[in-house]
Amino acid sequence: MIPNKKQWKKWTTPSKASVAGYWLAIFGIVLGTVYYFFPFVGVLAFFDKSRMEIPGDSVVEKKLNLAKIEGVKYKNPTNAYVIAKPITLPILNELTNPLITESWGNKFMLASVSPFKPSAQDTIFEPGQCRFLGKATSLDTDKMVANFVIEVISCVDSRVEAYEITAKIRNSHRIGYLARVDDIGNSNLPLSWRDKILTINDEQNVVVIFDLPVSELKWVGKSALRF
Repeated sequence: MIPNKKQWKKWTTPSKASVAGYWLAIFGIVLGTVYYFFPFVGVLAFFDKSRMEIPGDSVVEKKLNLAKIEGVKYKNPTNAYVIAKPITLPILNELTNPLITESWGNKFMLASVSPFKPSAQDTIFEPGQCRFLGKATSLDTDKMVANFVIEVISCVDSRVEAYEITAKIRNSHRIGYLARVDDIGNSNLPLSWRDKILTINDEQNVVVIFDLPVSELKWVGKSALRF
């Protein structure tokens, strides 16, 4: 069930405890990472240079770590919608007909920020443990907005067991769609130009809204990667 505006505001507003946990999580990850690579002196030098840095060897790794950190403020897992962070971006410059354009340039990947729990499974997938793959389905360059759908959900739990579901399994062209975090009823996501590429704003989280509440993901084996 999709929440109304009042319920959504309550669910997305962090408590004082979760805000404290958010900053403690950032501090812990940053301090631990810096100390591991640059013991003591490196820690001092790091905080002399910058007081807040998301760890990671690449932009993608930093985004994934940020998704996990931001997820601290969300306590209640859901199966009808998930807040997610853009990890890889679609390239929409020459997208004339998204519905029939099967180009990898039109694909994107998101990472879960809020916890996700299929209703028929005991597993709760924590922030950062799920990926959502999708594409654009409509584009309005005059208004600089686009609509996007989700085609694949792929999750890896803490035991490195991998689960997924695809639109094809559901005999559909999509599992769900994207909406704005600040307006859950609005599926027109704003676009922006980034280094001559027309794409979505990767600094803004989005909401993945499933067409049907997810009851179960299919187990596909052990994952070679830990999400």
